[in-house]
Amino acid sequence: MSINWEMCGTVLIVHLGAAHSPADLAEAVVAAKAETAFRSGTFLLLDARQSKLNPTADEIRARCHSIAALRDLGLSRHCAVVLGSRPVQFGLARMAQAFLEVEGMDFGIFDDLDEALVWLSTIEP
Repeated sequence: MSINWEMCGTVLIVHLGAAHSPADLAEAVVAAKAETAFRSGTFLLLDARQSKLNPTADEIRARCHSIAALRDLGLSRHCAVVLGSRPVQFGLARMAQAFLEVEGMDFGIFDDLDEALVWLSTIEP
């Protein structure tokens, strides 16, 4: 698994490595769910600052569908991503935001981890 995770209050932060798969993300959520700090309504924060992926639109759509399916494990419909300095990441994140909206999810895009955490902490679970 090329990712790791940590709980920060009601937020599951998943740190994505340079390359990762939807299965890696699902494995991280299942592992976090086994922890006592994980509660139904936990927010997902994807830390994509190290990611080097350049997925196609179809791959982004499939990944977004996989993320939305994680709500069955107890995640909130509100999630966020923190991007690195690669300009392409913002465009990919905006595409993901549109696909996740269709899936009934609210997706915030940030370039600062603390700002993303503050945003998620203001949302009622």
